[in-house]
Amino acid sequence: MSRRTLKIYTISNWTVKRGHDKEFVAAWKGFANWIVLQKGAGPARLFKDDLDPAHYISIESWEDESSRAAIQNGVPFGRQSYKLQQLTIDFFSRSFKKEGEEFPLARSA
Repeated sequence: MSRRTLKIYTISNWTVKRGHDKEFVAAWKGFANWIVLQKGAGPARLFKDDLDPAHYISIESWEDESSRAAIQNGVPFGRQSYKLQQLTIDFFSRSFKKEGEEFPLARSA
């Protein structure tokens, strides 16, 4: 089985409305499950800020820019993301190209 090369990452910042954390996380999981089934999409991850419990960051990965654009510019994407936007007071997102990757070296016993 060949491993796909993921070259584009979308990093989104979400500030969730007070008292809607659990609802937001559940909605994000549904959204992410939809994204990862799309052609050209890779894993999606959600992170919660340790210092600001209303702040989340999500990272979605893509094989290339055309895959990202085809999914994010489509009507289904807008419908899928609408629920998340209703649960937030602030949101912004940007895409980045991967420029490097490092892995820890295996330690000898």
